[in-house]
Parts: sequence; C-alpha cells; structure tokens
Amino acid sequence: TGKGDFRGDFGTPEQEIPNRGIPGVDWESCMTMNDHWGWNKNDKNWKSGTDLIHKLIDIASKGGNFLLNIGPRADGTFPDESVVRLKEIGRWMQGNSPSIYGTTASPFKRLPWGRCTKKATASGVTLYLHVFDWPNDGQLLVPGLRSAVSKAQFLAFSPAIQISTSEEGLVLGLPKEALDPVATVIVLDIEGELKIEDIGLRQASDGTLTLTAEQAEIHDEGGGSSPQVEAKSGGKPNIGFWLDGRDWVSWEFTIVKPGAFEIFGEIASQDSSRFELKIGNETLTANTGATGGYEAFKTMSLGKLKINSTGKTTLEVRPVQQEWKPINIRSLTLKPEK
Repeated sequence: TGKGDFRGDFGTPEQEIPNRGIPGVDWESCMTMNDHWGWNKNDKNWKSGTDLIHKLIDIASKGGNFLLNIGPRADGTFPDESVVRLKEIGRWMQGNSPSIYGTTASPFKRLPWGRCTKKATASGVTLYLHVFDWPNDGQLLVPGLRSAVSKAQFLAFSPAIQISTSEEGLVLGLPKEALDPVATVIVLDIEGELKIEDIGLRQASDGTLTLTAEQAEIHDEGGGSSPQVEAKSGGKPNIGFWLDGRDWVSWEFTIVKPGAFEIFGEIASQDSSRFELKIGNETLTANTGATGGYEAFKTMSLGKLKINSTGKTTLEVRPVQQEWKPINIRSLTLKPEK
C-alpha cells in the first residue's frame, strides 16, 4: 500500500451491508443486535429475528460473512433478547444451512422477491433462491435465467415445483402461500454452463415502474462518506446517509410505453429538502417537507415528467446543493398519466 493507504485484501464494514458487496476481496459485515456493541439496559431497539436472518442471507448473497455481535451483561451472561434471536436464527439454519455455508455470491444483479446464493458442482451449478416476498399468483419469475434446470425443489419442504419458461426467464409454479414466513429456500440444479441474461428493470403491464433503493446506482462525487443502502428498524431498504449534496443516485430501466408520468417518492426526512429528477432533457425540481424523522416514511407526489421514446432510459436524482438536506428514499414510482 502507499503512504497513508491502509487498505488490504479484506473489508469489515460496520453496521451496514454494502449495496453490491465488496467484489474482489474477502469481507464481513460487523453488526449489533440493537444499537450498542456492549450491554446497555436502556437500549430496547432490537432487530427482529427475521431481520437478522434476512441480513445473513443478504450478506451471503453478496459474497460476505456475517459477524453478529452479542453484548453480554457485566456477569458474562447473554441478554434474554439475544438468546431469543440466536435461537430463531438457529431454527432457520437447521433446515436451510446448505443455502448459506460454502456458497458464493449471487449471479443476478437483482431479484425483486429476495436473494440468491450459489455453489459449483461437478456437473454445473446449484442455485439457492431465498424468497422473502411470496408471489400473490404463485408464479415466481427468475429473471433472465436461460439455463436448463434439471431439478427444482424446496430445501426444507416437500411440495412439488412446476417449471416453465417465458420471454423474461424461468417461471416456477409454487403453492399459494409461503412455506416459511421468514424465507423459503428453493434449490435449482443446473447442468452445464450457467446462462443469465440481464433483462434489467421494465415497466409493468399497466405502464407503472417502481424503482427501489437496492436497484439504484450510487455516485460518490463528494469524496467523503457516500450514501448507503440501509434498512431502518427492520423495514424495507432505503438510500440513507446522504449527507453530501454533491453525491447523486440513478436508475437505468427500459421503457416500452413512453408518455407522461407522475412520480411518487417514498421518502423520510427531518427537514425540508430540494432536489432535481432528470430523464434525458427533462428536469423536474422537487420539494419535500419534513416527514417527522428519518424513519417516518411517507409517499408523496414529486411532480410530472415526460419520457418521449422507448428503450434504455436513466433517471437521475441530484440535490440542489444550496437547499439540500439529507433525505432517505425507499422507492420512486412512475405512474402513467391517464
């Protein structure tokens, strides 16, 4: 390393999960169960067992390890809240550990319903699909998967899974309800080469397009602490720690039904803030009022923009620096004007 550069061949982010992992190095995310590393009798802000399991899966899907802290009491005993959560994690791992241990990062850029881990086999690869959000119609799309699947089964349950294909990828026919309320794991055995096409973000059949925090590209131009994807109190992920008005975020997607759109944001903030949304030559200046804090998310209309052509499109969100105050963004939704 150069003078003053102490970066090595591993990474240890604390209290966060990098949005894309840390490619090229070994890394682990160090995290507390509540808000303190040590015992604090007044700290009741415990992460739920489900949240911790989702974090474990998320980290594994990005190629990392999870270093979960326990703050013992002065006499060395574990707090009851810690024990309860460790038991929850243990129960889930009892039936699903093959989807975590010995796996590598997901080959998918994004999965709208959960996460994926992977293992190489003598004849191909095994994919473990961790389904957080169960499809209402029982049809789970694995976007862009073009490889032939020799077998699809649940890791910890016995119902059969139906396999079909569509233009957008592999479709799995599942039971009407989730088999595990925390995360149901599906195992896909693939013989030969793994083939995945990046089909990107696309509009729904009604023309609506929802852009989530996890799908955003974060552009660090401030040179300091950049925005991060986080989850407040076990809620949905959001873009947070957006302290520098020089940083900005963007989403790339495909438009098949152009036109005028009203843009809605799910946003939380302590203060009023001002920023611009840009698509091509179109710019919308949006103002957000205080919502009651960084965890008080509200859905609000940000205004209207036109998208004049089909194809690849990029939406940028850039602070108006003189009037910028930090905000948290969970999602932006583009709804066609009727």
